[in-house]
Amino acid sequence: MIKITSGCNLYCLLSLHICYALLGCTRSQPVNYYVNPAGNNSNNGLSTEYAVATIQEAANRVQSGDSVFVTQGHYNERVIISHSGTPDKKIIFLSVPKKSVNINGGFEISGSHIIIEGFNITSTLQKWPDRIAIFIEGNNIEIADNYLFEVQNEAIRGSWEKMPRDIIIRNNKIYHSQMGIVVEGTSWVIKNNEIERMFDYGNGDCDYTRFFGDNHTFMSNLFHGTNQFEVGDAHVDCFQTFDNNGQYAHNIIIEKNRCKNFMQGFMGEAHYYQDISHILIRNNIFEDGFTTNSHGMIIQDIPYVQVLNNNFINIKWRGVAIQPADHRLSKHAIIKNNIFYNCGTSYSFFDKTSVGDHNLMFMTGNNPDIGEHDVLNYDPLFSNMVEGDYRLQPASPAINAGEIIEEVNDDILDTPRPIDASHDIGAFEYAGGKIKPPSDSDTPQP
Repeated sequence: MIKITSGCNLYCLLSLHICYALLGCTRSQPVNYYVNPAGNNSNNGLSTEYAVATIQEAANRVQSGDSVFVTQGHYNERVIISHSGTPDKKIIFLSVPKKSVNINGGFEISGSHIIIEGFNITSTLQKWPDRIAIFIEGNNIEIADNYLFEVQNEAIRGSWEKMPRDIIIRNNKIYHSQMGIVVEGTSWVIKNNEIERMFDYGNGDCDYTRFFGDNHTFMSNLFHGTNQFEVGDAHVDCFQTFDNNGQYAHNIIIEKNRCKNFMQGFMGEAHYYQDISHILIRNNIFEDGFTTNSHGMIIQDIPYVQVLNNNFINIKWRGVAIQPADHRLSKHAIIKNNIFYNCGTSYSFFDKTSVGDHNLMFMTGNNPDIGEHDVLNYDPLFSNMVEGDYRLQPASPAINAGEIIEEVNDDILDTPRPIDASHDIGAFEYAGGKIKPPSDSDTPQP
């Protein structure tokens, strides 16, 4: 029995949302709903003893400020979240304990001010967009600390029609899926996620991420583990954007990420509408591209690209190529303070408005563009190349050989720059801590 307050003097045996709908009144305080596969959807859901049986039933009832606690178990459902919270009263869906709830179907979110946290999610559904594990249409959404695995299409994607804004994707693990994260809209933050071992299920390319829209930040993510046998002819890019779909992209920051096992570390082109610009790429590591065909960055018809203090290591062909296509719009590029180690070429551009300098090249051939202060044919002296530890040894020629750049005030480990007289070349400022290299071993399934 539930006592209804806030001007509605009634004791109700029904669930709260039915009582309030019948009475035409609202409640003043948020409530907690409980979901258990052994529950019953005719219960009020307000305690573990009277839990509802499906996440969807709880999603149908929630109001601003409510929380949904989902109990350990397997749930075969596609959860549609259409109700919204507010900035100070978000609606929260939480696995209890975290990573103990397995959902085959995923979430489709059209409401706003929603948090989804702690779930194991896959999707074997074939109808589009059901095969996207988390499809975002609403605004102010946070997707945190989930494990998304064996997804037939994108693991997380925004709607290109609704163009959602203010989205946070953080601390998630994506494993063995067709594609990782597709950003659409405005002001997304993609931070501290791991995407491992892309797999071609026959639904297109296998990019770790794609992005469209404005003002996005990709920070401190790890992409790795893909092998060419499992992706076949599908392309694998760490970051990709393009405009043949009528899309655009502006003011993008890509920083402090580590990417392994790819065809292109970054692939961007604006051949059709020429509406992609201002991309800042700093303090990243692009390493161990596919041995038969890999490029660090290919950037076509995109002006105002800055490539600063990155490491390009073991790349088959080009390190960074700023290329014109039909419109010759690849202008005002800046390529500085990067290390190119064992790459087919270092960097190139095709117009006088672009500049490259203070880069270090070692075991890298056919350098088409050489800056006055570029460091040629000197080993950067990484701390431990075999283990993927690219910190600099004390005698490294990269130390104090970079240019002081306002847009780069720290390194990949948040160590302030400069420590000494000038910036060091590459992703690490000397005296920074150690970054742990990723393991390419398979991740156990839940």
